[in-house]
Amino acid sequence: MSEEVKKIKGTWNDLPVSIKSVWGGHEFTEEEAAKLFAGETIEFEAISNKTGNTYMAKGKLEEQEYEGHTFIGFKPIFEAAEMFEGMWNNKYVKVKREWSGHRFTDEEVSSLLAGEVIEFETTSKRTGNKYTAKGKLEKQDYNGKSFIGFKPDFN
Repeated sequence: MSEEVKKIKGTWNDLPVSIKSVWGGHEFTEEEAAKLFAGETIEFEAISNKTGNTYMAKGKLEEQEYEGHTFIGFKPIFEAAEMFEGMWNNKYVKVKREWSGHRFTDEEVSSLLAGEVIEFETTSKRTGNKYTAKGKLEKQDYNGKSFIGFKPDFN
């Protein structure tokens, strides 16, 4: 027997709808539900089904289809990361412009592409404390995929 899924009822686009009350491990508050039914976009901390890591989810209600069944539900909006590009180690690379909430300046981008170590002030996502991050571009692997990105040196 499957567990009963908790639902929230409301009106979306003049239609009476019933949506799941939990998405990505997050239970929608009354305020979030009201915004969703009003067609607004909301943002909240969710848990990835794949990795178990937390991340900021952003989305709104949309008509969707699953196994031939149409339903109204929360649909995440995935925004493409801002990138910078250039030559690094004699190779053309595209790299995320932001790391841990810090957006690299044009000067930092030039230094990174030149293979230099840079330092900048940022805030820890885990503790909320400010600290100085130091690092450079490196080839890295994540979930079996290789990429070039900023690699901090915590030594």
